[in-house]
Amino acid sequence: MKIELSEEEIKTAIVDYVSSQGISIDSAHAQVELRAGRGENGMTATISIEKPVETAEAPKKEKVTPIKKEPNKAKDEPQAEKEEKVEAPAANKPLFS
Repeated sequence: MKIELSEEEIKTAIVDYVSSQGISIDSAHAQVELRAGRGENGMTATISIEKPVETAEAPKKEKVTPIKKEPNKAKDEPQAEKEEKVEAPAANKPLFS
């Protein structure tokens, strides 16, 4: 029996193997680089796993309709303050009991 794998199948198998070893690469980008060595060095694979950079989204702006205010003439004009009548204590009563 002879099984031949293409380069893409080998890379997919390597990524699947790394994932089965407990390294989470679900949301990451995994890149496999294959190198052929000479003699006893044979083939080597370098796996680069990069997590995507999360950017905060700007909050969506809602369309705001300004409220038209009519000037209140009563508020704009100065008004006299109400005076309170303060009664003085009776002259014949002591201040402190």
